[in-house]
Formats: sequence, C-alpha cells, structure tokens
Amino acid sequence: MENSRHLQAVRLRPHKLGSNPASCETAELENSSIARQKPVRAYKRISVNSALTRQLIALHFRGYVLDFIFAEHRFFLCLQNNLLYDIGQVRVKLVSQIFDSLNKCYKYLHTIESENGDRGIFLSDTPYVET
Repeated sequence: MENSRHLQAVRLRPHKLGSNPASCETAELENSSIARQKPVRAYKRISVNSALTRQLIALHFRGYVLDFIFAEHRFFLCLQNNLLYDIGQVRVKLVSQIFDSLNKCYKYLHTIESENGDRGIFLSDTPYVET
C-alpha cells in the first residue's frame, strides 16, 4: 500500500446461522482502519440574508421571475432566455437597498419590465441611474 491515508476496503465475513449479522459487521469495522480515522470536520454554517430573501420571494410572487444583469453600457441581459434588452426598451425601478450579510456590503434591488411584458429582478452593487 503506497499511502496509508487512503481508505482500505473492508471485508465482511459471512455470518453463521443463528448469529447476529450486525454484530459481525460491527466487529469487523471496529478492527479496520476506517474506524481509526479522524472524523470529518463539519462545514461552517453560512446564514443568508433573510430580508433580501423575503423581498426576492415577494417579487417572484408578484411576477418578477426573470433575472437580469447589466451587460456592456446600453443593454440588460436576461439570464433565463439570453435576450439582450436595450435600456430604452425596459423600465427599471429601484425597490430597496439591503445589506448583504454574505458579501458584507449593500445591494440595490431593482425591478425590470420590458416592452414585451417580461418582468424580472436586477440586483447590483450600485443603484442604476438612467442616463
């Protein structure tokens, strides 16, 4: 065996009639190297911003189901249908400013409505101002 840190296969002995098969497996596992390994550390629990989550869910219920990002200097890109919208084709409204506890900064939540009826959400680090 090249590296002792690799897991070793555990061979289970067939149990005899009348004996408890679980006890045979347990005894075999206790003697194996798997039982001697250190337990895996638990991951640090990450909490999400509940205020941001609540607002996003509320907007989804109101029909704002698409997600937009600002692409280049004159376009919004819809991530679901991959369509580009010129800034003249959409109406952007600032909904709120919320502190994002994961990134430790403020986020600006906008709604976007296009001329063809698509409605979605635009989340950014700075407020969108039409030029």
